Amino acid sequence: MTVRIGKADSAAVGEVPEPPATDGSVLVEGLLTGICGTDIELVSGHFGSGRPGHGPVGDRA
Repeated sequence: MTVRIGKADSAAVGEVPEPPATDGSVLVEGLLTGICGTDIELVSGHFGSGRPGHGPVGDRA
């Protein structure tokens, strides 16, 4: 799941490229997911607006 910070209704499910091997590695197992108030602000485009240069959450761009 990705969202573009500051852009309303930009939530999407899609492929995200693997980070470079030079960043190291971590093995994780997802157990639970949920939605909180911050998630709602992100999807509505209100959270983090005005932060130039930020792509999708988790994006390295």
